[in-house]
Amino acid sequence: MWEVITGNIPYLGLQPIQIIAAVVNQNKRPVIPSNCDEDMEEMMIKCWDGDQNSRPSFEEIVVFLESKNLCL
Repeated sequence: MWEVITGNIPYLGLQPIQIIAAVVNQNKRPVIPSNCDEDMEEMMIKCWDGDQNSRPSFEEIVVFLESKNLCL
């Protein structure tokens, strides 16, 4: 979702091992743009939850995106 919203590649310039270390060990996430829709921001944050049981299911994500007319 972050890539779709920003049109950018997250962690550009870092090697895959550096990205893994940053995300897993330091809980780093890309900066969400200030003009991002509140609901979209909330969904991204839920998807990034470190506890896989707290993340939304793929079905929940699709329903959300459909409600925003972002899914075909």
